[in-house]
Amino acid sequence: MSLQTEILNPRRILNNMQFFQQLSQIKTLNSKVLITIVMGTLSILLGSIVIIGWYTHELTLIQVLPQFVPMQYNTALGFILCGIGILTVLSHHFFISKAVSLAIIFIALLTLIQYIFRVDFGIDQLFMEHYIDLLTSQPGRMAPNTALCFVLTGLAIFIASHQWQGKYKLGTLELIGFFILSLSILALYGYILGAESAYGWSNLTRMAIHTAIGFIFLGVGIITYTWSMETMKIASIPMWIPAVIWLGGLLFDLALPLGVAAGIIYVPLIFCAIWFAQPYASFIFAAIGIFLTILGYFASAPLGENWMVLSNRTLSIFVLIVVSILVYFRRALEIELAGVRLKMEANNTALKRSNEELDNFAHIASHDLKEPLRAIHNHSQFLLEDYENELDEAGVKKLNRLIYLTNRMEKLISDLLYYSRLGREKLAVTETDLNLVISDIKNTMKDQLVSKNVRVKVAEPLPIITCDQVRITELFRNLISNAIKYNDNDEKVIEIGFEEMPENSNVSATRFYVKDNGIGISEEFHIDIFRIFRRLHGPKKYGEGTGSGLTFVKKIVEQHGGKIWCESIPGQGTTFYFTIEREASWNS
Repeated sequence: MSLQTEILNPRRILNNMQFFQQLSQIKTLNSKVLITIVMGTLSILLGSIVIIGWYTHELTLIQVLPQFVPMQYNTALGFILCGIGILTVLSHHFFISKAVSLAIIFIALLTLIQYIFRVDFGIDQLFMEHYIDLLTSQPGRMAPNTALCFVLTGLAIFIASHQWQGKYKLGTLELIGFFILSLSILALYGYILGAESAYGWSNLTRMAIHTAIGFIFLGVGIITYTWSMETMKIASIPMWIPAVIWLGGLLFDLALPLGVAAGIIYVPLIFCAIWFAQPYASFIFAAIGIFLTILGYFASAPLGENWMVLSNRTLSIFVLIVVSILVYFRRALEIELAGVRLKMEANNTALKRSNEELDNFAHIASHDLKEPLRAIHNHSQFLLEDYENELDEAGVKKLNRLIYLTNRMEKLISDLLYYSRLGREKLAVTETDLNLVISDIKNTMKDQLVSKNVRVKVAEPLPIITCDQVRITELFRNLISNAIKYNDNDEKVIEIGFEEMPENSNVSATRFYVKDNGIGISEEFHIDIFRIFRRLHGPKKYGEGTGSGLTFVKKIVEQHGGKIWCESIPGQGTTFYFTIEREASWNS
């Protein structure tokens, strides 16, 4: 065997590089990676078989059939290099894959330059003097579409060899893979239908049938490699759907008369981008559609008026561009809205956690503060009882003031503790007859109502609602107590009523009100009154409350999915309105 044959022996190349030993170390051998390995291996096998055919003069290995174009020696060598490049990328031998990709690009570009400038660099028969020149413009020279596919393949391997993780890297690789697949399927389709223009450009060397098959291997390998490298879900639809649309569109275009604007059939391919994770997928699919539309024109013999054919193809390309832009903006808006929703959910979760922590802090703080406060109160009481006769009037007054302040502080802490409990305890929901609730409150407060000359009236029978009966009872009791406390009239009148919100309204709730003829509230305080410990009057005027009653009321209403507000004119009374949801969804 000659030295040249020994150097180019594919088995020797594979053994020296120890591909399969490194491939066995790939951690994630999923189905996509496995397909990529198979495609790379088939590319090496195909090239090796054809090279063996050139050395052994086995024409079947070189041409498949006598009437078919032979695969040139450099083409077979290119398939071996491409297969090695794909496998070395998978095994992370990036130095080797970069060197191989540059060699592929170099050979293919030199071939294209030879075609363009009509020169001969002597590379076509560098390794083998060709003895078959059927449908070959220059002996040993690969077809221009073959050279273009090798340039694209080498470029894909070079990009994949880089650790650059830009968001367009995988999209670029996928696009290159589809271009290679398009050119190869077009050539194979030409062989099947006998359309020579599909696998040959002008009168130049034609692409061999097994060359087309080899590029199908490489195109599929590059695409599956891209899919295997995706760290997130590529699409919510199976990847074979756009692939079928793309392939079906190409075959349909080739079957139609050239004058038809067949590029429109790639519009559904662009719409597939709606289900893809990245919005730029619409531009990738548009580029594929435009490429196939142009390819379909050159792959068919012109019929009739060329201006009509070109205008139809141009119209198709314009439509594809417009549709891709619209789909891009639609998908980008969906992603933006999804991001906003996620951010809102995160903020709501953080707010809920913060509220829980505040409630827990209030509970712990108020509980721990009571013990030293009670000690101060008791010691002050003991001092007053034991040493009252020994203290002067100022000392006794200060002790009494200290006792009063500790009592008030204990009430504030108790209210704070109760408020924190309101936020932590789950509602005990049951069907509640509000007429019985009001009746029970009136019986409990009977002595106070009589002594203060208070008349509580219900405008009409109240409904039965789903609620926490204990909390709702407390709500009405607080509002009635406030209506009695802040009223200077000789006859105090409190009216309780409700109204159902219309069924066609956006609010699914029942609105209640508690109305009095008391002193009223200035409009500037209509919000402040619901803040905890907020009193509009001095501690000894209108009772000695802590200013937390309306805060409890607001909390209870909100727990029942409602809102509370007031309407008031100073000197003419106040009406408190609040809503309770009709359904118990707020309790879930």
